[in-house]
Amino acid sequence: AAAGAAPLAPLAALNEMHDVGMCALRLGCHFVVETLAHAKDKSLLPEWVRMLQMWLHRSPVACRWFLLQSEAAGWVRSLLLACTVSEMREKFAQLLLHAAAVLRPLELHLYPIAPLLPDTAPPVVVVTTSLSGSLEGTDEEEGEEEEPGMLDAGVRLAAHEDALAGGILTSPPKRARTDSSLPAPAASSSLAAAPQPELPAGLRLLGCLLDLLPEAPHHWRHFSHFFETALAMAQLGPEERGWMLRRRFASHLVDFYLADESPCVGLPAHLDEGRAAPRRARMGDKCTLPQLEHMVALLSLLARAAHRHEPVARTPLSLEGRLLHMAADEYQLLGHGALLRRLLKDGLHVAAICDLCEHLCYESRDATETALHVILSGIDTMDNEQLGPYLTTFCHVVDLADSLAAWRIDWALQRLLHVISNNMRYKQATISCMRALLSLCVLSSRPRRWMLHQRALWVKEWLLSGLSSQVRCTAEHFIKAILAAESQPSAAAAGAAAAGDTAV
Repeated sequence: AAAGAAPLAPLAALNEMHDVGMCALRLGCHFVVETLAHAKDKSLLPEWVRMLQMWLHRSPVACRWFLLQSEAAGWVRSLLLACTVSEMREKFAQLLLHAAAVLRPLELHLYPIAPLLPDTAPPVVVVTTSLSGSLEGTDEEEGEEEEPGMLDAGVRLAAHEDALAGGILTSPPKRARTDSSLPAPAASSSLAAAPQPELPAGLRLLGCLLDLLPEAPHHWRHFSHFFETALAMAQLGPEERGWMLRRRFASHLVDFYLADESPCVGLPAHLDEGRAAPRRARMGDKCTLPQLEHMVALLSLLARAAHRHEPVARTPLSLEGRLLHMAADEYQLLGHGALLRRLLKDGLHVAAICDLCEHLCYESRDATETALHVILSGIDTMDNEQLGPYLTTFCHVVDLADSLAAWRIDWALQRLLHVISNNMRYKQATISCMRALLSLCVLSSRPRRWMLHQRALWVKEWLLSGLSSQVRCTAEHFIKAILAAESQPSAAAAGAAAAGDTAV
């Protein structure tokens, strides 16, 4: 019984344990975090981390102490956000993840029943997506099932009416305003009246990361390991991903990433006094983008772990096993034009962006039109050096194999040819578009046959009206390659490899 109770012991009880092993571990952790982390010579850091990992591996109780202490003492903030030494951030993240992995089997059975704390109940997000990415209020017509800890129906309606009246929408990090005449949510009131139970340490770490997210923009130059830790925790299993979906991690991440451009506009208390909301800290500068690849991968992972709010709930990119629940408004937020536009412009983790877009567009006409509208607008307006993410994502979305494939190819390729025609004067951008389209046509028969069938739309213009010899030569190579691929299907793989070497 003692062994079963020890993993959920509070931090105060763990600090009262005076056996030699725990004392040595506490001393070692304090030395690494509070002394070695600030030393100029960190040559002994790898050896110390290996030794601490060995001690943590032997004692789940020590793992719980380390995770709780890291949260309570502010180590997570100081070493994953504020620390400027990459090696120190990496080693501390390794310790956190090692402790969480060792402790996980003992606490896993408590994950489904772990409560959401009252001050972190899932927020109300009222957002829909249109083709242009504009915002409209929604009325929850489908009667979506409430997640544990959600505000009750009266509070949700009041928050929605407040948002529409003020012309703004609620933000993930902010709690919706409630009328004093409305009854308090039953779940929150019961949690507030009763002593808070001890949460599994892994969930406390996830909660700590989420609580620190508003502070992350101030540390954009060195917060890569912060998001890497969040991604690694989500990759541990469906239980962690389910908890993150209950806490609306994806909504918080989107709002953090888009900042003042977020489709979720907060309702802080000072708005009631007629003052404008303060502008949030901007990330990046003219020469450097924030390292957010792991955040993009986390968004893609959470989207693919949950069922879609479409007639077809699962896609070929969905994770194996039972699909988790994601709120309808949060699912819509992941496909919002403002998010896709920013992701493609920054070009962060293009593979994860492609996975996300494919997952959203599968068997969905609306999501396809939204994504392709953003992509084609970028191809039309961006310089050649910035076209790579747009063209790669375009090819992945157009090549989706579902019942909408024929419609999608016709819709997308007609508009791409129009964009190319309007920008023929930009030689390098035109060549990049042709090469990307060639790689798609060589690899996939449907786009290739569409191009051959609709040759009147492009052959004459590309070969005769091209404004430079390079454009005309690229058009000639394009025609020869797709004809060869069509006449000799067995040679398509070899042609695809050659086309991939020259594609953007």
